[in-house]
Amino acid sequence: MSRAEGAAATLRLVAPAERVEKVGRRLPRTEFGGGSARSAMLNAALSHTVKPFISVWARVPLLPWPYFLVDYAGLALKPVDGTTFERMDLPQCKAEVTRTPSVEDRVVVYLHGGAFVVGGRFLHRQLVSRIAEATRASVIAVEYRQLPDHPVADSVADGLDAYRYVLDSGVPASQVVTT
Repeated sequence: MSRAEGAAATLRLVAPAERVEKVGRRLPRTEFGGGSARSAMLNAALSHTVKPFISVWARVPLLPWPYFLVDYAGLALKPVDGTTFERMDLPQCKAEVTRTPSVEDRVVVYLHGGAFVVGGRFLHRQLVSRIAEATRASVIAVEYRQLPDHPVADSVADGLDAYRYVLDSGVPASQVVTT
């Protein structure tokens, strides 16, 4: 008996196919309405802006694309009230410390998404301020070096530099979260 056949036999022992079909007929079908009007508008906007841009970029990725411009879209997003931002220097890059009024003695070292290509301190400020508020922690958002000018190993090294900075400043490792 193959592994797949064994798995199928085990599944049949748990729930015979006839019973699964019978139960499936009795359960009402769940349909998702597609979310709120706000999510529908966001989907429409992204489908007409970001999606076409990404499809062109995927066909000709070596063109000199202005990746840095994406970061400035974040300036339109409002952070949590009372949030402060403080610039700091790491050995090979900069970072920004985000604090909200509810901050305690915890620290989050945050490396933003963006496939190591796009994003930066402005694009993720609102999200970082929400993370700071929800976790009651200071958040160090690392402005790590990105492709195509730097390899991914440099991005990882920048994240490690931020983590070492936090530990060297006296924060115990048990109070540090990396994302």
